[in-house]
Amino acid sequence: MSVREPRAAYFVAPREVELRSLPVSALAPEQVRVQTELSAISAGTELLFYRGELETDVPVDAALPWAGTLAYPLRYGYAAVGCIVECGSAIDPKLRGRRVFGFHPHQEELVERLDRLLMVPEHLPAERAAFWPNMETAVSLMMDGAPLVGEHVAVLGQGVVGQLLCALLAQSSAERVLALDTRPERLTRSRALCGESRVAWQSAPATEDRGAYDLVYELTGDPRALDMAQALARYEGRIVVGSWYGKRRAEIDLGTHAHRNRNTWLFSQVSRIDSRHAGRFDAARRLGVARAWLERLPLEQLVTHRYPFEQIAAAYRLLDERREAVCQVLITYGESAR
Repeated sequence: MSVREPRAAYFVAPREVELRSLPVSALAPEQVRVQTELSAISAGTELLFYRGELETDVPVDAALPWAGTLAYPLRYGYAAVGCIVECGSAIDPKLRGRRVFGFHPHQEELVERLDRLLMVPEHLPAERAAFWPNMETAVSLMMDGAPLVGEHVAVLGQGVVGQLLCALLAQSSAERVLALDTRPERLTRSRALCGESRVAWQSAPATEDRGAYDLVYELTGDPRALDMAQALARYEGRIVVGSWYGKRRAEIDLGTHAHRNRNTWLFSQVSRIDSRHAGRFDAARRLGVARAWLERLPLEQLVTHRYPFEQIAAAYRLLDERREAVCQVLITYGESAR
């Protein structure tokens, strides 16, 4: 059992984060207690919470069993890695010390049913395991977009998910992949992750890119990029929106070009399996695919900053104020924070 109450990070108001104690709870037979080693901040989603840019009083995510509604004070996060330190009576005590992954907020300790946690392979570093949700999102985007052999694909935005998606597309049968981002350092990191491939990295579309892409992904987090997505799409091309805009709004040109171009729009959401694949894929299988890619890609190079848990508020300020200098931020706990 824990000696002191573990702490969790709470969004208490726009741009205000506090550490608050959680009650120490006894374990049910099927539960384990996990001491957190590190957690990853999802810059796009969590900045919406941090800035107060999300709609209020709607469910956070039905797939997250701990989640409530979007109202302050609010815990949020879904990328925690730690080790089992205590087992319920129905759990094999030999599992103590095993590293696991949980879709849980930033907090020092997790108490969860074992079947709701993911076992981290012993050879997989904790830092790579922290990318599991982002990799699952990239896999889900691939399934939603379903790029065909010979197609040209554009990816708007080279944040962590955009880079992971490009790495997957680089191994696909797509003929050409265009990675777009206005921040040169992100393009450099994407190039290093993808290696020698059919991916081209640009800060802006060229004239010949207009109307040249069968499949366009919008991952910038900025709804103003939807016009660019339309401009890049071919006649009857597909546009997959992976961004979550929250309360942000932008004017979109739905005039003659949009009307005549017959593009298909799809808003991708990782908590659902595309109906075209649901007969063969479930969440467990998709997570397994994501785990395999965690093992193949050198994801540690995407980590630009590490903050001890006590300084998590500073980590959010960095993401909010200096996005151009940041890729992946990790929060460290306990011994790993020293």
